[in-house]
Amino acid sequence: MGPYLPEIVPVLERLGELKIADEVEKKLLTISPATIDWLLAPVRKRYQLKARSNTKPGTLLKHQIPIRTFSDWDEKRPGFVEIDLVSHEGGDPSGDFIQTLDMTDVCTAWT
Repeated sequence: MGPYLPEIVPVLERLGELKIADEVEKKLLTISPATIDWLLAPVRKRYQLKARSNTKPGTLLKHQIPIRTFSDWDEKRPGFVEIDLVSHEGGDPSGDFIQTLDMTDVCTAWT
């Protein structure tokens, strides 16, 4: 955002979307990216998603399912897949929501 302020501020003022004192404008046009990050840190923290994943790796089936390592894969041949469980909770894991089991073939990229 910092590098664009000298271009955006005059445009917003000209369009009547921004009304600030000359002293504030000078500070705004010379603010450093580090200061912008420092000032916005509390706002970013408030909107940060709490849990990025609701799924946890389990050990119940881990020993029963054969798992191939990357050295055993033949990525040029269909049939080798990557699987992931995706939760569609929109950042709020409480209540009901949909989960998708996503499987993608490494060779064909077919999902």
